[in-house]
Amino acid sequence: MKKNPLYPVNTSKLLERESYPFIFHAEIVMPDGEKKYVLTDPFGIRHMLSYELYKHYGFEKGQQIQIRVDKISCSGKIYLEPAHPHYREGEWYDFSFLRSEIRENIFGIMETVWILQDISQQEIAIAMQAGVETPLSGELIQCKVNRIKKAHISLSHPQAKTNKGLLQTGSWHVFRIENKEVIIDDIPYFVLLDHSGHHHLLKKRPFDDYNIKAGQEIQCKIVKWSNKGIYILEPQHPVYQENQDYHFDVLTTSDTTLLVLDVFGNDIELEATDPWPEEMGNTILLKVKEIRKGVPVLQLP
Repeated sequence: MKKNPLYPVNTSKLLERESYPFIFHAEIVMPDGEKKYVLTDPFGIRHMLSYELYKHYGFEKGQQIQIRVDKISCSGKIYLEPAHPHYREGEWYDFSFLRSEIRENIFGIMETVWILQDISQQEIAIAMQAGVETPLSGELIQCKVNRIKKAHISLSHPQAKTNKGLLQTGSWHVFRIENKEVIIDDIPYFVLLDHSGHHHLLKKRPFDDYNIKAGQEIQCKIVKWSNKGIYILEPQHPVYQENQDYHFDVLTTSDTTLLVLDVFGNDIELEATDPWPEEMGNTILLKVKEIRKGVPVLQLP
């Protein structure tokens, strides 16, 4: 039986996407020689952060640091992101222009990239549209901070190269799977091509059971435009369709919850809003409200 990724095992009191005040205690060197920061959360639990990633943040012993819980994995591993000392996501700031370069992007396409510098002298690359006039060295360029992850700042600019706005949220489109994959932050992605020749990314692991292969054409729903600067896509499920009813195997029941099994072995928990059918047997008829990351969201018909 596979665990439903929508219900990870989490023994911590911390919640995903919430921010908490942590206390910085010390810097330590691990047995492998890697340097770490040691912090405690509001519940007294100790955590560690990479020294190399955040050393320019200027943490001081005893300092209270606001930290966002980016993710809690199925195994209970907690991924933390400290608030940047100068920048906030969604806000606009001036960045100093250093130089322009031609680089190959993750799709193997050459593009113009501006190299900007933040207040801590960290370099930030931003892909620009073709033909945009190059600024002078040291010129201030106003950009929006879209996302900060692992201390890396992702920026947007009115003349930046982007696919945003090309596809409508909620619509379905045909994509072709390219004959390669890319790894970003240790996560493997499929590379997809739409009908207009634009490239997109799709996380592989949530859709292992879909048997997606290079050269295949698949239907995907446009879920949203993310702060990573990509469209979040949901491939059409091989078995289930949204707003259709299906029978699911019943695993356990209680007064408040029902645990069922889908066709790929994911166990899915439903909260009781109405009483369960009195004579429920080994299966139950449920409506697939939608599909999220390959797992159906269910409700009573």
